[in-house]
Amino acid sequence: MNEATACPRTDIELTDFADEHLVYEGRMLVYSVNRLWQLRQEVGPERNAHLESFVVHTRCLGDFIWGSRRKSKPHDAFASDYCRPGEWESRFTPGALPPALEDIEARYRAGREVVHLSYFRLDVRESGGKNWPPGLVLAEIVPPLLVLADLALRERMNDGTRVALRDLERHGPEAGAASVATGAYFGGTISVASSAIRP
Repeated sequence: MNEATACPRTDIELTDFADEHLVYEGRMLVYSVNRLWQLRQEVGPERNAHLESFVVHTRCLGDFIWGSRRKSKPHDAFASDYCRPGEWESRFTPGALPPALEDIEARYRAGREVVHLSYFRLDVRESGGKNWPPGLVLAEIVPPLLVLADLALRERMNDGTRVALRDLERHGPEAGAASVATGAYFGGTISVASSAIRP
């Protein structure tokens, strides 16, 4: 492996990262899909907020699972960082997105329709292409995370993280209020000081 593609973090840092940030991304994706299911008959800002959350976490996890390190972004995290060299790529080819993610072109749609205020949004409105398939996307992202829970090197992922990743499978939209995503501690990936809530 050359210098440009080497993982820039130690085993301990990878363990801490997965425990806090990878688990967070997985739980937030499950939670947003659950809420979209519960709000499926409604229209309004709450549903939009959960859809935006779904898009952001889909993009993060899609890149983590099917992406590969580039010189321009050497600190991005990838599932392959947690496995023996070549082991992850032999199962999940970098860039080979599964059908639901490929169909919605998650990376481009996320940028054009959510993350950037772009005139491409006019084209989406005119084509009637605003539909996103959260359930299908969840069904394609969770299985690789389960594989990662099994393949990850012991020194790079602790047992608590493995359990948390495996729990994602049991808490899809049909789980309703029983979902781990509605009651689990989410960690500190993002936070807002209570004093900063009000202007």
